[in-house]
Amino acid sequence: MEQMGINMSCGQTDIRPECLETLAMPVRTPVYYPGYQSLEAETVALLKKLLHAEQGDVTLMLGTATYGLEAAIWNAIEPGDTVITANTGVFGHLQTDIAQAAGANVIELPVTPGQAVRPEAVEQALKEHPETKLVGIVYSDTSTGVLSPVWDIGRVVRRFPDAVFLVDAVSAFGGVAVRFDEWHIDFCCTTSQKCLNAPQGVAIVAISPTGWKRIDSRSKPIGLRSMNFRVWKGSFVLTRALHTAVKAVFDEGPEEVYRRHRVAGRAMREAMRALGLPVLASDADASPTCTKVAWPSALNMEVFRTRLEQEYGIAMAGERFGTMGYFARPQYVLPTISAVERCLRDFQIPVELGRGLQAANRVFAEGME
Repeated sequence: MEQMGINMSCGQTDIRPECLETLAMPVRTPVYYPGYQSLEAETVALLKKLLHAEQGDVTLMLGTATYGLEAAIWNAIEPGDTVITANTGVFGHLQTDIAQAAGANVIELPVTPGQAVRPEAVEQALKEHPETKLVGIVYSDTSTGVLSPVWDIGRVVRRFPDAVFLVDAVSAFGGVAVRFDEWHIDFCCTTSQKCLNAPQGVAIVAISPTGWKRIDSRSKPIGLRSMNFRVWKGSFVLTRALHTAVKAVFDEGPEEVYRRHRVAGRAMREAMRALGLPVLASDADASPTCTKVAWPSALNMEVFRTRLEQEYGIAMAGERFGTMGYFARPQYVLPTISAVERCLRDFQIPVELGRGLQAANRVFAEGME
């Protein structure tokens, strides 16, 4: 049995080596000492720089990514408000669920599976519902492997002054560029455990001045301290690991990190297609950080995933592979493809061994994006 132990899921991803070293360090003081306050300030400054959020603030909340997303939506709207979301998949619909729970009247835009949100569809919805208070879009929806053009959608939303723009960048941030100010984002929700490869447990929310005005203008403030962006104290251990992860992105160079993700994502898609496995998203709409594969209908995916992990040491997410952060590299992508080829053969799926590897190697060799 070959055990490589590679986590190629869509998160939580494996922890990058630098963070593992950080996690082993002692905690000399609690969070209310100056040492932690300096650490958090440095971490926030790095996050603001990576988000290109000079005009915004970045808050760190203890919890999963959904925790920050829920807090942002609940703070930004009130019962009866109109909210526009887009059903790009599971995570697009999650925004609908959260907004409805907060009492909103939700207009959920239908999106063809595997396609990105079209800015003109958002514009049309805003024209039909000028009373809209929030537009929420998932940047990279891992359930479908789609990347939506939030840069163009932000310009559309900007023309409707009553609406704030919320972006779920959970599986994009750290693997794809985010330009918070330039794209007119008011709430950007992300996390530590996807493309940053830091430990799970920190919800990162960037808030624009317009976003703060929306929060402060509520007729009734959110009563829960757990949703109050201004009262949080962080975790020394998790913040220190997050600081290490973000610094590693700058050490490598953000543009190089993003290029590496584009190449790794393309390699995974080309490999799957070479094996006769369609990819849901087109290259034009595909996210570099995740690939949704259409597997043979005769294949029991639960059994396949179990064998892939237990016999070949490769973890995947549902019907998807992640190419996220530190692990968007040939030394992780290529063994994954090789294991998929052999595991498919184990289930009598006719594939030519090495065909997927050949396609992926060509992408890496040529730096195809």
